Order: sequence, then C-alpha cells, then structure tokens
Amino acid sequence: MYERIVRDCEASPLTWYMWYDKTFNIPYGGQNEIQIDFLLICQEGAIIVEVKGGIIELIRGFFYYSYKGVLREMSRTPFKQAHDYKWALLNNGILNKDQIFVDYVCAFPHSTLDISRDSSQINLSHKLWNKLDQDSDNSFADFCLSVIRKNKRSKRIISKTELQSIVNSLAPSIEDRYKYSLTSLREVLDWLQIDNLSILEGLRKNPRILIEGGPGTGKTTMAKAFIKRHSGLKGLYLCWTGLLASKVRLDLDKERLNSCTVKTFNNYIKEITNIELNIKSDNSQYDVYKLLSKELSKITKVDYDYIIIDEAQDVIDKGVDIVLNELLSSQHNGLKQGRYLVFYDLEQGYNNVSRNLNENINKIAKYAACFILDENKRVPTNKLIVEYANKVLSVEHCQEAFELYLDSLKGNDIAGLTISFHDNVREVKKTIKEHTKHLFQYCGEISSTTLLIHSDFKYKENEDDDSVYDIIAEMESFLEVLSEKTIERKSKELLAFTTILKYKGLEDNNIILVIPASKIKSSWDNFLFEIYVGMTRAIMNLDIIILKSN
Repeated sequence: MYERIVRDCEASPLTWYMWYDKTFNIPYGGQNEIQIDFLLICQEGAIIVEVKGGIIELIRGFFYYSYKGVLREMSRTPFKQAHDYKWALLNNGILNKDQIFVDYVCAFPHSTLDISRDSSQINLSHKLWNKLDQDSDNSFADFCLSVIRKNKRSKRIISKTELQSIVNSLAPSIEDRYKYSLTSLREVLDWLQIDNLSILEGLRKNPRILIEGGPGTGKTTMAKAFIKRHSGLKGLYLCWTGLLASKVRLDLDKERLNSCTVKTFNNYIKEITNIELNIKSDNSQYDVYKLLSKELSKITKVDYDYIIIDEAQDVIDKGVDIVLNELLSSQHNGLKQGRYLVFYDLEQGYNNVSRNLNENINKIAKYAACFILDENKRVPTNKLIVEYANKVLSVEHCQEAFELYLDSLKGNDIAGLTISFHDNVREVKKTIKEHTKHLFQYCGEISSTTLLIHSDFKYKENEDDDSVYDIIAEMESFLEVLSEKTIERKSKELLAFTTILKYKGLEDNNIILVIPASKIKSSWDNFLFEIYVGMTRAIMNLDIIILKSN
C-alpha cells in the first residue's frame, strides 16, 4: 500500500501530504496513544486510511481475518476503528473540523471482499479499496477524493496557506522552505516517519552526527533521507555487508540520486589502500590503524562532502575514525571539521566485548552530536518479537538455559511468531515449504519473505559431507540465493535465502529462520548473537524452525 499510495499521490494534480504509521499521544479507548496507518491531507480534506492485509471475510455483519487458514473474528470492524480514530483526532484538537473536512477509508489490498453484499455494511461500500482496485489502474488519490466529495456538505477548498498551517502543526520541525509538491513527496514521507524532533533538528544544525538505535528504529531510512536532503553534495555511504550496500544502492537508483557513492567498507579501504579487513579479527586493531594512518595520510584531496557509516558496530574498530579524520579534511582534521553521519547498535556488534566497541565509538562521540533512537518504527507484532529477541542476549551460556529460552518462546502465544522443532533436515525442508505456501496464500506473493539460515549449519565434520545449509540449498526449483544481483527480488515464485550474518542491516515483512537446537561451531556469545540478529530482521511475521540434530 505504501508504494501504491505514494505513486498515485505523486501522479495526482493536487499536492498531497502523507503521514505513515503515525503515532499520536492522545487518549483513546483506555489507551494513551493511537497509531494510524496512513493520514492523507490535501486542500479538499483529510483522509484516515485503515489498512488490513491478508484475507478478510464478512459473515453476518462481523469481520474476520484468516490466520494460518483459521478465521478469527476482529474485536471491532476496520471501519469502526477508522471512524474512532477520526473523532480522536478531532476531539483532541489535532485537526479542527471547522478548518478542514475529515473522513476515513479502509483498504484490504489482498482481499476481494465486497461489503455491499452485507446489508449491515451497505452504506460503507464506497469507502472500501479492495484487491480489485489494487490490481487495477484506479488511482488511490482519486478514490480518497471521491469519498471526501461524497460526504462533504460544503464544496469549500482550503487555501494553500491554511493547508500549510495544518501541515506545520503536525510536523513542526520541518522548515517551511521545503515545499512538499509532487516532486518532493517521497522526501516528506521519509522525514515524517521520524517522530524524534530533536534528531531532525540535529541533522539540520549539526554537520557531525552519531546516532545509536536498535532494530526497526529507522537508521537506514534516515541515512537515505539524509542523502536525498543533501543531493547537491558529493557523498560516500559505507557499510559492512554487500547485501545492505546493494539494497541502498538500488533504492538510491530508483530515486535517481547519483550524488552519493555506495560501497562496502572493506571494498573501499582495499580500493584506496590495498588493505583487506576481517570483521572476525579482534587482535589486529593496532596493525590496521597503523597501516590506515600511513596510507590515508598521503591523501591531500578531499573527494567527498560527507561520509555516512551505517551499521558502524561492524567496522568501528577497523579504522572508521581514521577514515573520517583523513578523508573529510585536507588538513587531516575531519573528525573535528568534517560532515558525517554514523549509525550504530552495540547489541548487533559481532564479538562486541572483545573488540572494545564502546571505546572506539567514544573516539567519534567526542566531536559529534549524539542521539539515541529508542522507538521501534515497525508494526506492533514486531515490537513483541524484538522484545523476545533481546532476551536471547541474556541467556546463560549453557544448553539447559538455551532450551528454557526456546520453551518460553513456544509456551507464549506471541502474535506474528511461530516456533517448531524437527528431528531431521527432511522435516525442515518440508516445513519451509509449508510456511512459504501459507505466506503466499496470505500475501499473494513471496517476494516479501526471506529464509535465513544460521551459519553454524555451514559447518561439516568431513570435507566430503554436505552441510545442512547445502542440503537446504538443494531445493533449487523453490529457492533463490539472495545476492547483490538478486537483491531487487523480482521473482514472485522463488523464496530468497541466505545466512543470517549476510543479511545484517536488512529486513523483510516475513522471515523464516532456521537455527540449530544447540550450538555447533560458534562460541555461545556468537551463537546467541546470530539468533538475535535473525529474529530482529522480521517486520511482521517470524517463523522459527529448529533442527534438533545436525
């Protein structure tokens, strides 16, 4: 829906403003906040959009959703939910009904449901956008306009000044000089997802920014928004994994943003110094620093106006401070005088204790404005998944404690999470197919699902044996290795797969995670760390498949 709404609003002759997954801290139904899927505003009015994915059914006036083939009744109808959100905004003064007309619609993009067949819902059929609309050439912007015009008593269109006043009240930290017309709508979408106004101000005022944030807090999204905001400058984006670099490069290409070069940190360092780095190396930091300092000090020309380091916990001890210091200033004083944006999450740092990550972060923190992103921007189910993923990091390093943790996952009915145990690889392969088939029925395609396999499954006792990873990969007619060439995920029939560590920094709506019931090759630290990374890649649904024996 996100892409469809953006596309249709950009093509509309009207200028639309949009807030996505917007949280309002106002009382409603015994809660202290409401979370609206989409809020769209133009000169003719405002529309609240309530989106329900998957298969939706209407039986005798009651709405049901399908979960793993079982129909479950919704506690309230989507239309009632959107209606209540409308009045929550009006009654709490977020929007003023005397200033702008407010209405609501529902979108079921995966369901062909026609609610006009049920007499209890007949008056709301004009407010429903379903799969038939989603698959057609109809404009979602025009659909919203038709609802506004049908229900609005007055034909009054508010002025651009009044519209700007409403937008400013909802996003007070966005400067007025940025006019959100057709060509800049996507920039607005990126920026308005970030509720931390102090960070927005920091990005505007400070040339040197250090941001800490956990999974789902929007670090990479903010990096891409930063690149767009500084499209007139020449930038360099660096991260550790090739898949993340390829995804960012693809996103920037789609936006026609060619002012920022995207590379992996290792490839870039090798390119300019012929030094090859290794993330698992924890005893060669002095040598790396010595070599980098020697080679980079020879550079006298500043090639980039800014540098972004994403997922810096993976490279922070590999000379990030030297790169910033030497490459952002001809006087080799870039840490103090250059422009840079560094994102990190110590919880996702490989061997984070032995690598002294905190000490290395502090080398940059001395000269940068430091912020913490502490709000998970993903859906509520993901917040629960991340909560349980955090617990794996504190599991005692022994088999008994790990088994107790797995039992706690299985014993709790966690929305969006399933867990299953299997005795052999054949069962694992069968379960992967079953989960994929279900997700295909639920979502209509599998390009938003990724299979992640624990790297311990690449281990084999004898060279002539096949590893568990190799055996799973044999499903060639069903699977596709996720690589820098296939990152765009054009195939809707093949399930993309890779190891957990290669997928660091990326995310997907649905993750199928295959892990061993006990560590095989890794240390306990790294074994549990990798499971944490895998679990936190899921935006909506996480299916954990556990193999009891290797």
